[in-house]
Amino acid sequence: MGEMVRRTLHYHTITFTHARYYLMKLLYATRFHIYILALLLTALMPGAASAFSTDKYATESALANGKWVKVSVESTGMHFIPASTLRSWGFSNPEKVRIHGYGGARIADLLSASGYIDDLPPVASRASAAGVYFYAVGPVTWRTVNSRYVHTLNPYSTKGYYFITEADDEAPTVRVEGLTSQPVNPVNSFTERLWHEEDIVSLGNTGLQLFGEDFRYSPSRSFKFTLAGRVDNTPVWMRTRFVVNAPSASTLSITANGSQLGTGSNTIGSTTGDNYGTAGTFDHTFTPEGTSLDVGMRFSAGGTVKAAHLDAISINYTRAIAIPASGSLEFEASRSSVVISGAGVGTTVWDVTDPQNIFSLPLTDVSADTKGWVNSYSGSRRYTAWNDNSRLPAPAFVNSVENQNRQSSGYGDIHHCRLGRRGRTACQRPPLQCRLTPRDGGQSGTGVQRICFRQSGRQRIPQDAEDAVRPRRER
Repeated sequence: MGEMVRRTLHYHTITFTHARYYLMKLLYATRFHIYILALLLTALMPGAASAFSTDKYATESALANGKWVKVSVESTGMHFIPASTLRSWGFSNPEKVRIHGYGGARIADLLSASGYIDDLPPVASRASAAGVYFYAVGPVTWRTVNSRYVHTLNPYSTKGYYFITEADDEAPTVRVEGLTSQPVNPVNSFTERLWHEEDIVSLGNTGLQLFGEDFRYSPSRSFKFTLAGRVDNTPVWMRTRFVVNAPSASTLSITANGSQLGTGSNTIGSTTGDNYGTAGTFDHTFTPEGTSLDVGMRFSAGGTVKAAHLDAISINYTRAIAIPASGSLEFEASRSSVVISGAGVGTTVWDVTDPQNIFSLPLTDVSADTKGWVNSYSGSRRYTAWNDNSRLPAPAFVNSVENQNRQSSGYGDIHHCRLGRRGRTACQRPPLQCRLTPRDGGQSGTGVQRICFRQSGRQRIPQDAEDAVRPRRER
């Protein structure tokens, strides 16, 4: 009996060993095939096998020398830094202030030479004794969908960042370009864009999709908008996106200023399988009274609802091209001839279609408070306009920045990154290496000190060198 038990145990041990062997072999084979497939896909991607030319990279970082301050902006448009604010940051002469950066728009997932910006490019600005004007790019971008504008948030940051310094060299100038003739058949209105979105929760605790207000326990909510400068009796278009995780179909009732939108309920399908939720997108066109818009929503569903969240609201409406009593106006025109009201002697209009290539338009008098221009470029162009007495937003101080030069030879600025929970990106830096050395070279006899470095290629990077900016979701 003992011999039989021993042989049985031996048989099961061999069987388990063989099973583990074949399982590991299968796993390695699978990983190998995935690796080969990844190489093939990479080879087939356009431009994937070619590297950028060396002239695409700066030879020295802008942050290598001088005093630097990091500031943030929350929206796209004109900004103004008063001279008093500059002095509090350590800059005494606005004429010598230089601004660098490219703002908060999301960088394309596919790295291409045409869209690549290395280091911190200089930003065109206009300085005076009162302060510095500059155009900033925030974290919200817009794309066209069936001739409508739908917004997209940068999933990695809620702000755009710029870097300010002081220098004696010539600042990037805003050139004047355009025809000085009177505008013919000009455009005097544009499609204004409003949005609402709160990135609060990730249904799957992974990926870039974050959702907003929870309707499970507060099924009725309202959202208020101001349709500033709206042309009377013109329609308003609104897109609502909602996500639900429920075993059966649910409905979302939407109203505008108390009036029901649509002839029936907005239905969102059930969620099945391993899906985290089902999204519903609803478009409505309506003509409300006045310039105040109150959007009401009521959610209803049967069964156990695991999730019910508003994703986003995008609104388009027709607005007159007119500078408001305070602030500035950013707008888009589809024709080269444009007129703007609310303008005067101190009015400035910039073409900001390409934020890295801004130019000013020569204005002509159309009437007492109306100016016009003719752009040398055709097609849809993006503009920003303001008066000298306009109240413009100011960037917020973030911190002072120590000098660093990651563009120099030997500095490695590539980190291994992986996508973590809630869209956060975790990056691994080179390993930290530390050693103990005598303090003051051993002359004072005051003990030892711990010095740490990060190994990168053939050169060591001091531990206190500022980390490269990496994608992250701010809260």
